Amino acid sequence: MPFSAGGFYENNGGFYDNVYKNKKADPLSSGGGRIRSIWLPTENLKFDLNVNYEYTDQGGYAYGKYNATTGKIAPVSYNDESKYRRGLFNTNLNIEYQARNFIVNAVTGYQNLNDRMFMDQDFSTSNMFNVTQKQKENTISEEITFKSSKPTKNYQWVTGAFGFYQTLNTNSPVLFKEDGMAMIQAMMDAAMAASPVKVKLTDNNMQVDGNYDTPTLGAALYHQSTYNNLFIKGLSLTAGLRLDYEKIKVKHNTSTQMNAKMMMGNVILSDYSLPVSISGKESDDFVQLLPKFALKYNLNKNDNIYATVSKGYRSGGYNIQMFSDLIEAKMQSNPNATTGDDNIKKTITYKPEFSWNYEAGSHLSLWDGKIWADVAAFLMDTRDQQITQFSPSGLGRMMVNAGHSQSKGFEIGLRSSITKDFSINLNYGYTEAKFKNYVDSVKNTEGNYEAVNYKGNYVPMIPRQTLSLGAEYGFSFGSKALVNRLILQAQYSGAGKIYWTEENTVSQSFYGTLNTRASIVMKDVQVDFWAKNLLDKDYATFYFESMGSSYMQKGRPMQLGVDLRYKF
Repeated sequence: MPFSAGGFYENNGGFYDNVYKNKKADPLSSGGGRIRSIWLPTENLKFDLNVNYEYTDQGGYAYGKYNATTGKIAPVSYNDESKYRRGLFNTNLNIEYQARNFIVNAVTGYQNLNDRMFMDQDFSTSNMFNVTQKQKENTISEEITFKSSKPTKNYQWVTGAFGFYQTLNTNSPVLFKEDGMAMIQAMMDAAMAASPVKVKLTDNNMQVDGNYDTPTLGAALYHQSTYNNLFIKGLSLTAGLRLDYEKIKVKHNTSTQMNAKMMMGNVILSDYSLPVSISGKESDDFVQLLPKFALKYNLNKNDNIYATVSKGYRSGGYNIQMFSDLIEAKMQSNPNATTGDDNIKKTITYKPEFSWNYEAGSHLSLWDGKIWADVAAFLMDTRDQQITQFSPSGLGRMMVNAGHSQSKGFEIGLRSSITKDFSINLNYGYTEAKFKNYVDSVKNTEGNYEAVNYKGNYVPMIPRQTLSLGAEYGFSFGSKALVNRLILQAQYSGAGKIYWTEENTVSQSFYGTLNTRASIVMKDVQVDFWAKNLLDKDYATFYFESMGSSYMQKGRPMQLGVDLRYKF
C-alpha cells in the first residue's frame, strides 16, 4: 500500500513597517501537513485518500496612502491591530473502478475552514472603526464520472454528476470609535439640517453586530462526446453540455443600540435609547445550460490546430458587507422605519456573470522536436461582469455587475530542451479587456450621485501583458558522489500595464521580477538557495479607494532564503 506524508513550516518577520505602532505590519507563521494513501485491493479497483491541514497566522494589511500627484506610497500607519488567522482542513477520497468498457470515478470531498480577521478599516491613526470577523465554513461534495476506457476507439465520451452543500456562518461586528461617532453625527446633522429638532449621540463608541448564515446548494449534470477521424483522418469534433443549478440563501441579522438626546437648540427634549436593527432572509436560484464545441485537426502525431467555443458562467450572490451601510443609513434617517425587503435585496444582491468564449490555436513541435510551441488567440464576450469595489462607507468590499465587456488577445509559449541538462522556456500574453458598456452611479464633489459611462475604458485588475522567461541547467555527478545533482534555475516574470479602477486614472506600468534558485540534491536531502525579486524591483500589487482616500500595497522587496527537504 503506497503511503506518503509531508509537512512544512514557514516563518518570516514581515516586510513592511507600521510606523505608528513601530513594528512590522505583515509577519507570517504558517505550518501544515499532508498524507496520502493508495490501496489497490484488485487490479481494476483503486482507493486514493488525501488529507491536508494548514494553519496560518499573519499580519495585515500593509496598505499605505497613495499620493496621485507625486506617485508616492506613504508608509503603513494605522493604530488598531490588523491580522488574519486561518485553519483549513481538506480531505478527499477518490475511488476508481475500471470496467471492461468504461472507467468510473467517485470523488468525495470535505473542507472545514475557520478564520478570524481583525482589521483597522479606516487604515489610519484616527479612531474611526474596526472590524473583527469570524467565519466557519463546512463543505461536502461528491462527483461521479463515467468515461470510455478504450482510447484507440474513434468515439470517446465522459458523463458525470456533481453536487455540493456548503454552510457558512459569518460573524462580523463593526466597532465605531470616537472619530467614527463624530462622522455619523455629522451625517445625521446634515440629514436633519432643515429640522429645528436635532439628534445628538451621547456615546463615544458604538458596536454594530452582524451575523450572517449563507448556505449554498449546488448540482450539475454534464456530458461530453468526442468523435475522432471525422470525415477525414486526424479531424475530431467535441461537443459537451453542462446543466448547472445553484441555490443560495442568506439569513441576516444586523443590529446596534443608539443612545441619543433629542434637542431643540440647547434645550433637551428627551433622552432615549433606541435599538436599530435589520434582519430577514433572502434566497435565489440559478439554473444555466453551458454548451461547448471544439474542432481539432492533427497535422501529425505531435502537431495540431484547434478551435473552441464555450459558454461561461459565474453565479450571483450577496454582499453581506452592505448591511453596515444599510443600518448606518437607517440611523441617519428614521431608526424606527421598517427597511423594505425589496430595498434590502436590491442593495445586497449581485447578478450572475455570463460569457461566450472563443479560442483558436495550435500545438507544434519544431526542429525535430527540439522546440515545442503553443500559440492561441482568444475572444471573451462577457455580460454582467462581476467586479470588486469598496462599499460607499468604506466598511468592506462588495461585488458589482459591470454591464458588458470584451477581452481579446493572444498567447505564445515556447519551451526547448537544448540538451538533457539544459532547458529554456518563454511565455508571452497580450490582453485587451475593455468595457463595451458600463453605466455606474458615482458621487460628485457636491455629494450628489450622477451617472458615468465607462465605455471604452480598460477592465481593472487585468494586466495588458504577461511575460515569463526561464532557464534551467543541471550538473550530474553520479549516484555514488556526495552531491548527486546541482540544478541552477532563473525565471523572469513580468506583468502590466494594470489599471486599478474603472476610471482608468490610476495604474501600474509594466514591471518584471527576477527569481533564482540553486538546488543541491543528495540521496535523501535537498538544499535550495533562492532569491526572489533579485533586482529589488519597486511595484504595486493592489490599489483601492475608501472614504475619500487612496491606498496602495507595495510588492515585496528582494528576499533571500534557504529551503531544506528530507525524504524518509
